[in-house]
Amino acid sequence: MCQPLIAQNNLLGLLYREQRGAPSFDAGANQLATMLAEQVSLAIANLELREQLRGQAIRDALTGLHNRAMAVTHFRNRKSTSLSWNMLSRTAG
Repeated sequence: MCQPLIAQNNLLGLLYREQRGAPSFDAGANQLATMLAEQVSLAIANLELREQLRGQAIRDALTGLHNRAMAVTHFRNRKSTSLSWNMLSRTAG
């Protein structure tokens, strides 16, 4: 039996369940599967929203280019890497 994973009117996937032995599921098992499917679908939707927010935080909405904060972070990391490389190459030589 498949239980749909739906959040915000979007089908995110299916929760497949199978019972060995008895051919049918009881009401308790159905209720538990429904609650599990709801929780899993909300968790997946939350992760997708976080990823979308992260993308909006580092990119300009109009141009799609990285914003100033992302550029500063990138150049700081690059500067510290090149500075470390210069220090290592000077001491090694």
